[in-house]
Amino acid sequence: MTGFRWEFQPAGTFSDIGAAWDEFNAATFRLPLLSAAFTGAALRHFGAGDEQLAIAYDESGTAAIGLLRMRGASVVETFQPSQLPVGPWLQRPGLELSELADSLVRQQPGHIVLASLTQLDPLLVTRPKDGALLRSLRYIATGTIELPPSLPEYLAGRSENLHANLRRRQHKIEREHGPVTLEVHDADGGVAAGIGHYADLESAGWKAKGGTALVRGNQQWRFYSETMESYCRDGRGRIYVLRFGDEVAAACLAVIADNTAYLLKTTHNERLRSVAPGMFLRRHFIESLYSREPNVKRVEIYGSLNESQRPWITGVREMYHANAYRGSVIAALHTLSRRVKHPFRALGEGSF
Repeated sequence: MTGFRWEFQPAGTFSDIGAAWDEFNAATFRLPLLSAAFTGAALRHFGAGDEQLAIAYDESGTAAIGLLRMRGASVVETFQPSQLPVGPWLQRPGLELSELADSLVRQQPGHIVLASLTQLDPLLVTRPKDGALLRSLRYIATGTIELPPSLPEYLAGRSENLHANLRRRQHKIEREHGPVTLEVHDADGGVAAGIGHYADLESAGWKAKGGTALVRGNQQWRFYSETMESYCRDGRGRIYVLRFGDEVAAACLAVIADNTAYLLKTTHNERLRSVAPGMFLRRHFIESLYSREPNVKRVEIYGSLNESQRPWITGVREMYHANAYRGSVIAALHTLSRRVKHPFRALGEGSF
């Protein structure tokens, strides 16, 4: 087993290592959703102040970096607010997650019995086989769209039922509301307007009732305004606003990097549900990629797959969580507690 040496420091130092974090990300995952700007903003806006930065070293240099937080007295887990679609964990290619996680749980200060690494993408970190001291758990199925060379080729691969629904609903939309158009805000000066449209839709929908909506002036508003302005300054941010006539029908936030478009958030006008604004947003978003972003060959949804997405996607994969235990007895007891749906409170109620 490769020997790793872990260093731990308060996450308040994250801004000091932002350049090193981005350099390591560029050399490993190349994922814009784990940039220092995005991850650091999540830490500032949603962190509790007790998070820690963990860095692993081996004979070749930096092996892994993660943002962690304590859950109770005996569990450490990745810092995972809902705004981060992927866990803030980076590791060098060719290393085994099981070995890194095992060394992490053993070198953590205090008597840590479980390290929980959440929302891992198997495209970035191969899902390990379960062992005596490591278990992986399904998180979500998420969809991917591989874009062929031309839009007609992509559309030819979609079902006739989808095309028929688009034609039928478009006639109704044009008759009752006006033409279907898409605005793309990609300059930092246009972020306020784009986020405003998004917030107006989401704050009028079901998320507002549960208190999870992006609302003008709230914490999510500030987070997404800051991060989308940063992405737009770098030429990577896009805010798509779909209109039926003059009325805003749907919106989404996205990041374009290399040859991939990453969807961050999507919302729609619930009063227009009968004419499926989300369906038209996907159609016009993909058309926009072909016309405006010819280098994009892939779309990552990075959200839980739903039935409305299935007609558009070309592939599905399962993201996962990984639990590393200090001993086999702890692993067996925790696994048993999950099977009988009884929280193993000694390990922390929030562990996976």
